[in-house]
Amino acid sequence: MQDKMDKINRATVILFVLVSLLLLFPDNGKAEETPRFLIFHLDAVSAEDFFRELDRGSIPNIERVFATEGHIFKAMALFPGGTEVTVPRMKTGESIDGEGPSGWGYFDYEAERMVTKIEVAMEYAPYVSRRARGNFTNVLPLVDRTAIFDIMNIPFLLERYNVVEFFWFSTDFYGHYFGAENHLASIKRFDRLFGRVIDRIDLDEINVILYVDHGMTFGESETLHYSEIVEEITGDNLLGERYPNIYLKNEEGKAEIARELASRQGIDLAFIREEPGKVRGFHSRGEVIFSEKNGKISYEYIGEDIFSYYQKNYSGEYLNADEWLKKTISAEYPAVPPLIYPYFDNPRTGEIVTIINHPYIFANPLLFKLPVDWIEERIGFSLVMGKGSHAGLRHTDLLVPAMVRGPQLEHLYEKEAMWLHEIFPSIPELDFSAYEPKREEHKLSLWADYNLGETFFSASFSPFYRYNIGLQKQKGFTLGWVERDMLSTHSLRIWLGGGFAFGADDNTELLLLPTLEFNAGRLEFKWQFPITPAEIPSKGVISLRVWEGFRLQWHVSDGIGISYQF
Repeated sequence: MQDKMDKINRATVILFVLVSLLLLFPDNGKAEETPRFLIFHLDAVSAEDFFRELDRGSIPNIERVFATEGHIFKAMALFPGGTEVTVPRMKTGESIDGEGPSGWGYFDYEAERMVTKIEVAMEYAPYVSRRARGNFTNVLPLVDRTAIFDIMNIPFLLERYNVVEFFWFSTDFYGHYFGAENHLASIKRFDRLFGRVIDRIDLDEINVILYVDHGMTFGESETLHYSEIVEEITGDNLLGERYPNIYLKNEEGKAEIARELASRQGIDLAFIREEPGKVRGFHSRGEVIFSEKNGKISYEYIGEDIFSYYQKNYSGEYLNADEWLKKTISAEYPAVPPLIYPYFDNPRTGEIVTIINHPYIFANPLLFKLPVDWIEERIGFSLVMGKGSHAGLRHTDLLVPAMVRGPQLEHLYEKEAMWLHEIFPSIPELDFSAYEPKREEHKLSLWADYNLGETFFSASFSPFYRYNIGLQKQKGFTLGWVERDMLSTHSLRIWLGGGFAFGADDNTELLLLPTLEFNAGRLEFKWQFPITPAEIPSKGVISLRVWEGFRLQWHVSDGIGISYQF
């Protein structure tokens, strides 16, 4: 019994020394600045659908947070409506004429090739905060249910991060492939997840933003052999195409090509930059002309006024983007001139820009060798993105809801309509460049085997964010290592460490130490997998957070103990 007490006393002394050393670093590891922002990105929901469901009471958690004390307004996304266009510009505040994606592909004139969708996705991904990139898995059916683990951890992440983002992508996938009913079901699932977070945070201390990146238009879809039409009309003059852009070897004759494209069923408009200061669009019933003067744009038409602006008290005057939005917010095609005219200033825009407002299926020659309609009848969902679309200029494609609540967001309460990409830059306190803490939490653990025959300890000190220096005494070995966070989501972290393993017989071996952490609210599961010539077994620890900083621990196969993190 005395030997046991001696071992406990020695471990206590060691722990006391370690605590004293770590207290020399008073920084608590939390993000430096306050206030804090919780930002939800809801994908592909039009303002029309959203406000209808809000009135029906179908999204009660969103309603109770914003309808009375917060504020909801309509926001206008940029054309072409897509996550790849919206997400970077939410952070930079640039309009579509600036650098950045103008669609899911473009022609690289230096490399003389079309840039792929995957490459564009890799380009916009850095604009998603690092730990939120795990939300990309939310796009897949069934897998999106695992988002509950990320949601459970958001209240704890808000203790250490100035800005926490959560992205819900599945509404887009369900809308494209499963249709309106399943799209609505995904919105309701998001509302339930949203409620789980809101019920566990103090709304008086957090700024909450919920925005939608673009809309979704539903309707009876038809197959459109878009690429074949473009290739047929452009012939040898084609460099490449990716909707909405067509890239030509020679600009001569682009007006005739655009006019011919717009005459084909399925292509509603085809725009060209006719000359500096003027963009012309062709459609089957006439033409539209956008002219620019002193940063303002005017609209004229030949034949039919397909946007019906002259029926809304417009009379040909030059308007800026905000004026266009205010005047046409209730139109079927709101604010088209400031959507299309500056699009031609983007260096990635083609010589011709086409518009497809109907939810057509873009034919894939390989896929359409399959009996897709017959397959769909039997499996219950579409193999192609034909149930819903957001490729056009309709209000259901681009007009979306935006919701704000919090002391730093009160200047937005008076807004009835706003350009979506201007929301974040209008909040001076929202700084995405400094949202992370300076360091990880310091951690101290002490545990004993089940009969108190031996005690062990572990300590880690974090000099910088994503780095730890660790020391651990376990059965037969003492491990020392330096590790780096290699991958993180809201609920999962993968660490890779390197160091030394010291054996009881004074042998020293090199150590490679991968570690997996998984958090589910107050529960943390951690596994170490030592790779070393010495035979050191993997080690699992299950921790329960019982108080801020304190956790009860079960060291699997080793015993029970307690830890303190600060």
